[in-house]
Amino acid sequence: MKNRKTKHVKNGSSQNNNVESTSDSPSLSGLSSTALSIGAVSIIFLSIFVVYTSDLLPKTLRKSDLPPISTKGGWRLASDNVLQKFGSSKCTVTRKDAKYFTNAEFEKDFRFKKPLIVSFDNGASGWTTPESWSVESLKKEYGDWLVYSGSSLEIVRRGGNGNVESSFTEFVDQLIRSKDDKGEPLYIFDRMFYNDSSLPTTLKPPKYFEIKDGRDDSIFFLGASSSGVSFHKHADAWNGVIYGEKRWFLYPVNHTPPGGVYPGFTQIEWFEKVYPLLPESEKPIECVQKAGEILYLPEGTYHGTINMGDTVAIGIQRKKASTKQEKLVYEGWSFILV
Repeated sequence: MKNRKTKHVKNGSSQNNNVESTSDSPSLSGLSSTALSIGAVSIIFLSIFVVYTSDLLPKTLRKSDLPPISTKGGWRLASDNVLQKFGSSKCTVTRKDAKYFTNAEFEKDFRFKKPLIVSFDNGASGWTTPESWSVESLKKEYGDWLVYSGSSLEIVRRGGNGNVESSFTEFVDQLIRSKDDKGEPLYIFDRMFYNDSSLPTTLKPPKYFEIKDGRDDSIFFLGASSSGVSFHKHADAWNGVIYGEKRWFLYPVNHTPPGGVYPGFTQIEWFEKVYPLLPESEKPIECVQKAGEILYLPEGTYHGTINMGDTVAIGIQRKKASTKQEKLVYEGWSFILV
């Protein structure tokens, strides 16, 4: 794609040059020496005035004068506007330090019971190689690969799959150009990209998040600020954020989210129209997942998300339900899809 830059043609300068070069231009020879002196003094005075007042007048910012956009791994961090709109210090999800958290504790207190966020001293470096997920690395390795993205509602309607096809580079280029306060951007929600890539070799999660071939499915996530997915639920899963931040809204398996699930609200609509009106008894379990953290979702937990900053994440989800209640749900879905 060509770099479309606006060309500033100096038409005014060209016209002035043409006027000065024509034979019809007035000659200075007919001017009196007095007029020349007055003109010279006027020009000098005007120059001094312009120089002096230029510092007092508001200046038009050039591109080089604008503050740089903060990035990490080439991905844009959440802007102040995004953090003000979607950010929150409220967190009702238990956080554990991976260094002191054991597999036995996870199985006893969290598996199939309640959500959890696990943090690492070295951030994402504690369980993957962040450099492999940078803009430069992903575009270099997979730039011409096809990826699938969608809106928050469409992804849920299609059972956790994007429906808009593009090359990875096309998607990223569009993402980088997008404004973080303009509607809901498309969100890569792709079940094939990760497995077909070499990215699985970079993952080294804790034992309680161990990935097993045949048992687990994977989803590659990539979206700009304001992208996300509407309320839905599925089998046991965990979600690791490499870059960006992700705000989670969670409801237990027996508590349908206020406003309903598909075909309800987009996640942004829900956040703006439903969330502010919720009484205390209807408020979600919620938290902002930071880059480098892994969030565990117990089977059947309703969840919706909003991304803040360009967010790159990987989701590992069991293909089949384990609990009796969710097995019935999965069987019902299979019947409907057939």
